[in-house]
Amino acid sequence: MKWARCDPSMIYEIGENLRKEDEKEVKLSHGLTGLEACKQCYLTSNVIQAIEGDEGDPVGITGVVGNSIWLLGTEKLTSTKHHRWQLSLYGREWVEYCMETAGGMVENYVYSKNKLSIRWLKHLGFNIEAPEPYGVAEEMFCHFWRKS
Repeated sequence: MKWARCDPSMIYEIGENLRKEDEKEVKLSHGLTGLEACKQCYLTSNVIQAIEGDEGDPVGITGVVGNSIWLLGTEKLTSTKHHRWQLSLYGREWVEYCMETAGGMVENYVYSKNKLSIRWLKHLGFNIEAPEPYGVAEEMFCHFWRKS
């Protein structure tokens, strides 16, 4: 796995193959399909990075809009032990870079039933708040944040 420059073709490949959890989360929070969410993030992010799998295929994109940090991925993003290890290792560096770029703090919301994402966010040092209604569907989401 490696971090790569994000180009528009990657947006389509990732958006059309988004993890079920990410697809559900963007539908509940913003009323968007996975592909629509990938396009919107690509167009509005002040920082954006693609993630390529070991075979060179796009497996995720991540970035920052203002001070909102986000990540959207395919099933391949965490499909192997090697990918999960690299995501954890390089994820910490990425979050540090995003905090620096955003002025010292990044935040967003995660669907409260997305336990894998919540565990990963905790591993990256984020504070996770109690679930509260959020988004277009008013489902339960947890605000998460991290300051430098």
